[in-house]
Parts: sequence; C-alpha cells; structure tokens
Amino acid sequence: MLDGYPDDKDLLVYKAYWLQYLARKEEAIEVIQNLIEEYPNKGIYHDTYGEMLMSFQDYENAKNEFLKSIEISSDDWYTFQTYIKLGICYRELGNLEVKYSI
Repeated sequence: MLDGYPDDKDLLVYKAYWLQYLARKEEAIEVIQNLIEEYPNKGIYHDTYGEMLMSFQDYENAKNEFLKSIEISSDDWYTFQTYIKLGICYRELGNLEVKYSI
C-alpha cells in the first residue's frame, strides 16, 4: 500500500503501529521518529510515539513525548487520551503525587 502512496503520512503511522504490534520495536520507532523529524510540531506524532514507548514499557520517555504533544496542541481531539496515558506513565513511574494544571 505504501508503494502506491509513499507520501501518505497516515499510512506511515499505521505502519508504525503494525510494526509495534509485531514487536519490531526498532523499526516502529524509526518510522515515527522520521515523521517527528519531518513534522516536529504535529502533536499527534508525539502522542503516537509516546504510546509506542509506553507499550515497550519505556514510561519515562513516553511521559516526555506526551508532555510535548500536550504542549504543541492541547486542544486537539486526541488530547484527553494523551492526559490519560500521561497519568498511566506517572503511575508506572511511581509518581502518584503529580499535580498537572490544564
């Protein structure tokens, strides 16, 4: 599919998710990092990257990506989910005292 639509960023995100699902961590991360490098101000790519890091139990780096996502675009459709995932990261890191103001 990507051969026919090599510039379709949504397909690249789906590819990264499938690679993650297949436990091909390095490849999945490379795909999403390339998107972030090309579009550093797209919060959803940081959210996706954080989600992948979370699935690989890298909660500290996932937390940082979620915070970047919120900083870039705090009012997009997915942001409420970003806050939930951020809370999960804090819990997994043992930081239950965090207070985050919106």
